Parts: sequence; structure tokens; C-alpha cells
Amino acid sequence: MERPPFSWLDRQNASAAQIEAEIASFESRNEIRLHWIAKHHLTDGSGIANDPFPRIEEHDGYLFGILYVPSNTTDTFAQFDELVFVATHDEIFGAYTRTDTSTADWPALFESSSSARVFDQSGDEGGRSIVRTLKTVVKQLLRDVENFADVVLGISATIGQYGNADGDVLADTHALSHRQRRKLNRAAQEQREPVSRLRREVPLMRRVIVETETVLNQLATDVIDLNTDASGSQRQLFARDLEIFISDLYVDARHATSVVNDIEDRLEHLIDYLKQLRAEETVAASRFTGAIASIMLVPTFIVGLYGQNFDQMPERSWDHGYLFSWGLILVVTIGQVWFFRKRRWI
Repeated sequence: MERPPFSWLDRQNASAAQIEAEIASFESRNEIRLHWIAKHHLTDGSGIANDPFPRIEEHDGYLFGILYVPSNTTDTFAQFDELVFVATHDEIFGAYTRTDTSTADWPALFESSSSARVFDQSGDEGGRSIVRTLKTVVKQLLRDVENFADVVLGISATIGQYGNADGDVLADTHALSHRQRRKLNRAAQEQREPVSRLRREVPLMRRVIVETETVLNQLATDVIDLNTDASGSQRQLFARDLEIFISDLYVDARHATSVVNDIEDRLEHLIDYLKQLRAEETVAASRFTGAIASIMLVPTFIVGLYGQNFDQMPERSWDHGYLFSWGLILVVTIGQVWFFRKRRWI
């Protein structure tokens, strides 16, 4: 039975001995010797999957690469499955590590990408296998950033229905009624934690996309390639049609970067708006306290004034002095309540 030109092992289900045996078989078939660094990463992984840096390098007679793919494109955590591979003109061998939150069915993804006829079949199988893998990586990155963008738009819409969070973040919210302001503050409080999490996760997503974009540009412009095979013959790993396809993937990666830029801009608007709301909430609480104190002050003064035990007080001889004091208290109190409600302090 002919061996397929691509082979991937799940590092969490394969033993170190099994991976080492596959490495030895790969070396024997392709008449090369892998650098011990490449062997180490194939066997044990990079060890920095939580701080990912994608890369593809030309070694002696083969390409070595580490790629990172979003483990779950439906949540808002920047976690990545790690793909480590080596490739010659004729085949690619690699191992992948899944995170605990991974939803990717890698065997199915590899199988579907290998059977997809998305570019000309000329060129070497090793190069085509790498391009198929890169296509899967970029596709998953695009899905992930679009999910992040949808979440940010949802947060903006939730807050924006009560105030202008999507435009001028310094919009005046004093025109809102007390009920609207309470709803706005409640919605803002619920969204503070998601916004804070996104602010932490998006920079990591940006780095993976930008580094992947750099790798794609280097492959498309022939900075990284294998120009001779194991026999010493002149033979490019990436034929011209593959480089054109990689250029298209590079544009897709740039689009993902553009989406991340938009996400970061929207997050900055939201963060500024949430800060403004918190400051206004503090000011509103101070105004409310001041208004209540003022409303209580005048009646207290009147009661204290007429509570003095003096014999000579003009109002004491009035027939309606008692009603006058009550009327004065009610008029002043109602007047202050009307004044402060008009200014939206209470």
C-alpha cells in the first residue's frame, strides 16, 4: 500500500517512541537528517503554546515549521492548537497538540484539505501539502477573528441601545431619563468583564495573525523555499502556481489583521465609554446625595427656627401661623424637588 504524502500524529495519543519511530522512518525515506531541535519539537512540542510564535524555516534538505491554529472559533479566548511539521519535496510529517478547549477535528480537517482541489496540481506534493495546511490555518484564524468581531459588535449594540457607545464615546448621557440611565449602567456593569477579557485576548490573537502573515509573505516572495532536493537536483518546493496561491492566503491574513485592528478600535471606544459611565455614575451619586441634603435642610431650618422658646415671635400671634409654617415647608420642599428633578439630579 502506497504511503500517503502527508502524515500527522496526535501528540497526546501517540507515545514518544512512536513519534521517534516515525521521525526515523521519515529520515530514511527522504535520505536526510533532522536537526535535533526539529526532533525535539516534533516529539515534545514547542513548550510555549500559551505564548505562540508561528515560524517556518529552511533547514538542510527540509522545511521545519510550527503553526498555531485557534482551538475554538466560537469562544473569546485566544487559545491555539499547535502544529509542528517537517517537509521535503515529496512529503510532510507532523504532530499536533490540542488544548483542553479544542473543538477542531484535526484528522477530518487534514483529510478534507488533502482532497480539496483548490489549486493547480502541478508542483511537488510536499509543497502542496504545506499550502493545504496553511489554508486550513488561515481559514481558522479568519473564523476566530470574525467571531471576536461579532462579540464586540454585540457588546456595542447592548450598551448602544441606551447610549451612544458606537460613535462619540464622550456623548452626553444627561439627556437620558433615570430609568434609561439605570438600565445603561446595569448593561455596562454586565459587559465590563467580557470587555476586559477581550482586551487581554485580542493582542495575543493579533500576534499570531501578524506572525503567520509574515511567514506567508516570506513563502510567497521566495524568501523561504527548498531549491534542491535530496539528490542535489534543482527543484523548487513551491512552484510558481503555489506561490500565487500563498499570496492569496497572505491577503486573507492581512484581512484578518484588518479585522483585529477594527476590533481593537471598537474595544478602545467601549473602554472609554465604560470609564465615562463609571465617572458619571459617581457624579450622579454625589448630586443625588447633595440634592437630598438640600431638600432636607430648609424644612429642618424652618422647624428649628419656630421651635425656639421665645415669647416675642410675630408668627405665634397669627391666626394661621401653624398653617403658614407648613405651607412654607411644603412650598420650599416641592420647589426644590421640582428644581433638582428638572436638572436630573434626582
